[in-house]
Order: sequence, then C-alpha cells, then structure tokens
Amino acid sequence: ASTEELNTVREAYMARMNALRNESKAGLAAGDTVSLTHRKFGGYVKGIVTKVRRTRASVEIGPSVYNIPMAMLTKVGA
Repeated sequence: ASTEELNTVREAYMARMNALRNESKAGLAAGDTVSLTHRKFGGYVKGIVTKVRRTRASVEIGPSVYNIPMAMLTKVGA
C-alpha cells in the first residue's frame, strides 16, 4: 500500500475514534447512573457518575470512587 492510502486509512480511523469518544462523553454527566461489568466488582454493578474527565469518569460504587474509562460505562435509564 502506498503512503497516501495509509494516510487516508489513518485519518478515517482517527475521525471514527474521535466521534465515538465524543459520543460516549456527551451522554454522561455528573449524577447519571451507569452500569459496567468487571470481574473486580464481581460482575455487573451500577454506580453514580461524580465527575466527567477527558477519557474517564469518576464513578461512585458503594463507598468508593473509581476512575473508569468511558468505553466501559453504559448509561442506565432514559
């Protein structure tokens, strides 16, 4: 593959990743209830977003607050 073709693929990939990142960030705000599945928490758990950062959100799960990547979170409810 030529350099131009590789650059085109790279630009398309970066544009898609930015769109996905912005889409997941736009849907979350402090106070939202989110869910995630992770073995550290014993499977499926729900938590409350306390702060939204650039790539991660602070989520209160029980008495603790964890910094969790946006991609792992799913908004619960409407």
